[in-house]
Amino acid sequence: MPKPYLTPEWRNALTTFLLGSVGAEGSNVPPSLFYNPQDQRRQDVQNGWWVIKKYNCVGCHQIQVGQRSVLMDVPVYQTPEGKDLLPPRLTSEGARVDPNWLLRFLQDPSLSDQKGQVAQPAPNQASTPGGTPGGAAGGNENARTNGGNAGNGTATQKGGQLKAQPGLDRNGVRPYLKARMPTFSFSPNELQTLVRFFMALSGQQEPYIKEPLQPLTEQEKLVARQMFTSGTPCLKCHITGEPTHDEKAIAPNFLLAGERLKPDWTFRWLLDPAQISPGTAMPSGLFRKEGDRWVINLPNPPASANEYSQDHADLLVRYMLLLTPEEQRHLLATSPVQPAASTSSQTQGRLPKGSLRKKSSDNLAKKIRKNNRAPTVARTVGRANTRASGM
Repeated sequence: MPKPYLTPEWRNALTTFLLGSVGAEGSNVPPSLFYNPQDQRRQDVQNGWWVIKKYNCVGCHQIQVGQRSVLMDVPVYQTPEGKDLLPPRLTSEGARVDPNWLLRFLQDPSLSDQKGQVAQPAPNQASTPGGTPGGAAGGNENARTNGGNAGNGTATQKGGQLKAQPGLDRNGVRPYLKARMPTFSFSPNELQTLVRFFMALSGQQEPYIKEPLQPLTEQEKLVARQMFTSGTPCLKCHITGEPTHDEKAIAPNFLLAGERLKPDWTFRWLLDPAQISPGTAMPSGLFRKEGDRWVINLPNPPASANEYSQDHADLLVRYMLLLTPEEQRHLLATSPVQPAASTSSQTQGRLPKGSLRKKSSDNLAKKIRKNNRAPTVARTVGRANTRASGM
């Protein structure tokens, strides 16, 4: 392919022409590449888009691959630090979170538990586009049932101001975000429609049955704890409950993972987060394949990890999803964390074997250059030690 001289106008015109030459419904794309379910999920996706557009969810969230939200183009989110503070991508939300948790979160994003139980539609009542049959009446009834934005069951105004909604200054998952998820007071049907939409969009089957995780033995807890603190920077960027550290944290608390995340998605996320969410601050290359299992990819793994013959990634998934407050305190006592470091590089990519260390990025860069490695690897390593994902 030659490199012709093209003015910016010519490049834009040529790009527009090529992108517009796909034919009706992308006729030059193999049908096998389209996600086109023929069961109930097809209707669930169609119904869900009505609610998504009604509440302008795409203003803050990326729901489809390649789609940009409005916030993505706001200047404050153009820096590396700003990109870490964008609302989460929802491209794999149905595969990522437990639908029961998602239902509770959509009802009250602060997770303040002040609104009671979600009103459920009748089992034989089909979801309708835009919410409850009858339009606004359903939404108003739900506001009365669940307390609306008032938190005490009333929606009266005093002095021309609405009463504070539950968890006004609290975000149940990511309190470090400046753009907060509103409490929309969805109708019961809208709640169900949204949950089914995300499940269908990710190709998930209904109903979702949560499989119990195998409890950890004391030896497995020791192995997981040592892997957690020996070289991976998990505690640097995730919320821990320690106020000084949490001021600069850029990732959720692990204590929420058990009720929120699905084990299969979490396993895939640990192996290659960049494949699921391109540009994420979560480093890839934390594990390497060894036979039929995944093992921790550290230059000096703890001896207990070398002696553990099972899958290391699966062990960490169970450890995170079964984490208790007592175990987290034990974890923090074993390896006290410093205030989370702010991100300083846009470089993102797969880490080479043995690239994660607890040393500073400057020392790493010197060692890597001394060993005649590429400078880009050093920048990637430095970034991996200063950033973690918003999982």
